[in-house]
Amino acid sequence: MLDLCLHKAKQEIFFEVIRSCQRNEINKSSTPFGNIRRLSMNVGGGYQSEDVMAVLLKNADMHLGYLKSLLLLKLPRRLEFVEFLESIKLKLFLLLRVLRFDGFDLRESKCVGEVGKLTSLQYLSFRDCRLNNLPLSLGELLYLQTLDLRVVIDQMVTTPNIIWKLKRLRHLYLPSKFNAREDDKLRLDSLVNLETLENFDTSACSTTDLLFLTSLRNLTASVKGNAKSLQG
Repeated sequence: MLDLCLHKAKQEIFFEVIRSCQRNEINKSSTPFGNIRRLSMNVGGGYQSEDVMAVLLKNADMHLGYLKSLLLLKLPRRLEFVEFLESIKLKLFLLLRVLRFDGFDLRESKCVGEVGKLTSLQYLSFRDCRLNNLPLSLGELLYLQTLDLRVVIDQMVTTPNIIWKLKRLRHLYLPSKFNAREDDKLRLDSLVNLETLENFDTSACSTTDLLFLTSLRNLTASVKGNAKSLQG
């Protein structure tokens, strides 16, 4: 059944998968990229940055602004791909709704700062990435419904106090280790549509904010210090 669904999806040009950014893989792709709205790129070893742009610009009639879903997947146990990320001009994807980074080292990458320009985003994920700081520009993503910040488990992430601006959020996955800038508590009280909240930390967030999350259905929290603040 899965194979049938994938086959039909390919026929409908529902998505395109580039399994490795290699010229031989590019040449195998038969779909005109100008017709694709959803693209998954599985980044393997031995890539060349010019090959990446060749993938994106393969068809002369392609308009990057029409792409609505972009998944960047990194194979495990590979080298870092900062150069690859720098070759992706995120600000060109004006209509992008879904953006997923998977397993990248983003600590030195400038592309994270460009994410805030993708104002149509509804889903953003940094799952299993390495990331030190979240940019202030994330507060501009007012249509965001899912934000996944579950970076590698040993990574401490400094988070600016801008998540409260994302009032359409329904699913928020915080890092397992994080702190707010300027030793402030991370404000979440305005997220009245939030249904899922993972990795809530009482040392970095205010427990009174939970009283305002009236749509909340799933909560995973870490309680540190005196637990009496959660009573009543």
